[in-house]
Amino acid sequence: MRSFIVCTITLFLFSYGYASSSAPATEDKLAAQFDITGCLKCHEEIATEYETSAHAVSTGNPRFLRAFREISGKEPDTISAGNKKKVLKACLSCHVPQIDTASDGLTNYISSLIIKSSLNDTSAQNELAELTVNCRVCHMMQGMPQGKVQPMTIYGPGCDENEESHQEEYGFDTVTSDYLQSSDFCIVCHDRCPPDLPESMCSSLHARAERHYNVLRYRQPCQKCHMQEKGSVTHSFPVK
Repeated sequence: MRSFIVCTITLFLFSYGYASSSAPATEDKLAAQFDITGCLKCHEEIATEYETSAHAVSTGNPRFLRAFREISGKEPDTISAGNKKKVLKACLSCHVPQIDTASDGLTNYISSLIIKSSLNDTSAQNELAELTVNCRVCHMMQGMPQGKVQPMTIYGPGCDENEESHQEEYGFDTVTSDYLQSSDFCIVCHDRCPPDLPESMCSSLHARAERHYNVLRYRQPCQKCHMQEKGSVTHSFPVK
């Protein structure tokens, strides 16, 4: 089993880099680039927590699906073509972050899957389930401010001295990133809603959270509440 995991991760890593100039052209190839099978097999406890989180079903969120379909269908006199494109791009960048590495054709295809999924198309829902906010999105693609990440690199808040080296075993670097422990990291997506999109349609929670911070004077990072449970770190991201 161990050798299988090593081979699987190594094959993935040597076929993929976020700095690559070639954008994947199919949903299967995009999903393969962000596959987390190896991560989940080694980090079993985190996997169990993550699978119960909203991040694990980011492309199945009913409010997201409904809002995306409604915005896509709005007439030009209701929302400008330019703003519509920006709003839809903002939705995709947070609910399907992998889209930022995809070709234009694939982006359009995934957009069509979202609309079909909102109409209860099971096949579309199954395809979208392979593209969510997962380990590689947070710890590789978005591990540094403004996406300034290196290929073949995993970013984390810190490393256990006794932990096996990912470099020696699997061929990629691990880099400590304080950014992952800041509210700025979360606010990339959990920010105010895009232009022309009312808060009632948007799944972002930061607009409301910011008001609570101002009123209650909570000066702690989002992770203090949403990655803490019973005194330890959790990847279920509980809503409190």
